[in-house]
Amino acid sequence: MNTFDPVKYSTPENNFLLENIGTSPAVALQTTPPSGVNPRAVRPILQEVYDRLAIEETKGVTWAGTPALINTIKAFLRLDAKWADDHEKTRGRVPRFPSMYTKDAKGKYWRGGPGSDVSHPRTWVDDEGKRHRFAVNLDGYDPAVDVELDAVAPTELIHDAEKHRWECPICSHTESYRLESRSSENAAKARMMKHLKNPRGNETSLHRELYTSVSHS
Repeated sequence: MNTFDPVKYSTPENNFLLENIGTSPAVALQTTPPSGVNPRAVRPILQEVYDRLAIEETKGVTWAGTPALINTIKAFLRLDAKWADDHEKTRGRVPRFPSMYTKDAKGKYWRGGPGSDVSHPRTWVDDEGKRHRFAVNLDGYDPAVDVELDAVAPTELIHDAEKHRWECPICSHTESYRLESRSSENAAKARMMKHLKNPRGNETSLHRELYTSVSHS
C-alpha cells in the first residue's frame, strides 16, 4: 500500500483510524469494532502504518508519518460534515460534494466543469487558499499530492465599447466588431467564446472556467 485516501473510508472507519493509527491491528481489533467499521477495510492501513513505524525505528527509513494521515482524516471529516450540512440546508442547491463541480458567475454548480474533481472528492482548500489532495503518498512528499495554488479564473469578458471589441482577460486576445451593429457585436462575442473553448497556448483550464461562467451568465 503506497497511498492512503480517507475518502474511501466511512465516517466511523475514519474516526476509528484516528483513535488507532499507529497501533497494531491485533490490538486495535482485539475487541469488536464500533458499528460501521469494517475490520477488513481498516486492517490493511493499520498494518501498513504499524510496519512503517517499526522499519523507521529500526532502519531509519522515513515516510509520510502518522501526523500527515491524521491531518488528512481530520480535514476530510470536517469538510464532509460541512458539505453534508450545506447540501441539506440549501435543499440540494449546493451539491453534496462541491469539489466535483464548477461554480459559475451566477452561483450555479456544473458537474465536471473545468478544475473540478473527477469520479470522487479528491481535493480541499485550506484557510490560505491553497489546494491539497486528500490522498497521502505514504512514501513521503510527492509533487503529485500537493496541488499548487490555482490561479483564479475571471468570470466576465472585457467589453471595450470605445474600441468596438471583446477582450479575453486571461491572454488579451481580442475580437473586434463594426460600430452600431448588434449582429457584428454578437458575432465577435461568438468568436471569443470559441477562443475560450479552444485557446491556443497556456492557461487552458482558466479559459474553460471563464467559458463556463460566461456561457451560463
